Amino acid sequence: MSKRFTHHALTRVLALATACFAALAAGPAVSAAEYGARAYGMAGAYTAVADDIASLLYNPAGLSEHAFEVALGVGTASLQDFQEIESIIPEDFLDRELSLNLITLGGMSVGRFGAGVAAEAHADVHGKCGDHELPCGEAEYMVQALVGAGFNVVRLPLGAAELKVGGSVARLHARRATYDSELNEDNATFTGILEDSTGEGYAVHVGAKLKLTEIVTVGVAARNLAGSVTWTGTRTEETVDVVTGERTGSPKETPLPKRVEKLDPVYRAGVAIRPPILGMVLAADVASDGVVRVGVEKNLLFNLFSLRAGQIIDGDQRLTTAGLGINVGPVHFDAAVGLSEGEITTALVEGSVRF
Repeated sequence: MSKRFTHHALTRVLALATACFAALAAGPAVSAAEYGARAYGMAGAYTAVADDIASLLYNPAGLSEHAFEVALGVGTASLQDFQEIESIIPEDFLDRELSLNLITLGGMSVGRFGAGVAAEAHADVHGKCGDHELPCGEAEYMVQALVGAGFNVVRLPLGAAELKVGGSVARLHARRATYDSELNEDNATFTGILEDSTGEGYAVHVGAKLKLTEIVTVGVAARNLAGSVTWTGTRTEETVDVVTGERTGSPKETPLPKRVEKLDPVYRAGVAIRPPILGMVLAADVASDGVVRVGVEKNLLFNLFSLRAGQIIDGDQRLTTAGLGINVGPVHFDAAVGLSEGEITTALVEGSVRF
């Protein structure tokens, strides 16, 4: 049957999400996603390690560790997702299953100050749902525009120990939509229901890093220490002919109740150990949501290559990660993958220049 109505309904959100990625070179409510290819290669065990633009989210204290950096990275939960982006908009996209999950992080830091954009987008579209095979789907994205700073608070002579603190503030913009179909009693028409909401809000992230010795660094951080998203939107109902897809009658649009969603803070504590001579970092994080992350990074050939591996442990679920970094002077290229049951579930790539 024709998909004109469902195309019009869902693509209002999906097209905007896609446009965000195109504009950002990549764009849920705030999630616990792991941003940055280096961090993901180490399974997100990054609270005591963070020293790049990902510090804006993991531990803003790390922003004080480079004089200059510019970086951009993108990732996907499926290696096919970037191909799927190109086919979201055509009118036949509801004729097949579509699962989309994308993430991006980019920004620049100068001295102790940094700014960046972190974004996620998710879509799950089904052209044939339920016993009557009617269309349904959902899509959401969130963009965080971040600014932050890191500061050296205490530095003992000869680098014996130092304490760094930092914070970042995010301006949040989100959109969330669900589309469902209900077959009417005449069995000849169905009611398409679109709930489309826009969210605006803010989030505050803070952190600290304490280098006890040249070997041991500990870090603590709080993501969403404060923050909320205010949601407003509409519910649109329209009757559609099952066979032809033609709309019958006028759509009924009603406002959804305004809703304020308080963001749940997530606290992390981590440790990084750099054994002498070995040229490696051993890291571990534990979070207030019960997730444990462990990771390792090994530099080879005078730091030309960096090999990374890690594991995310969430109850009975485990995800293994692996990564590779290529470092040519100030230019860095990083890639990482997530592996579950022998299959690649996530792939991230990132390029950066830092001094």
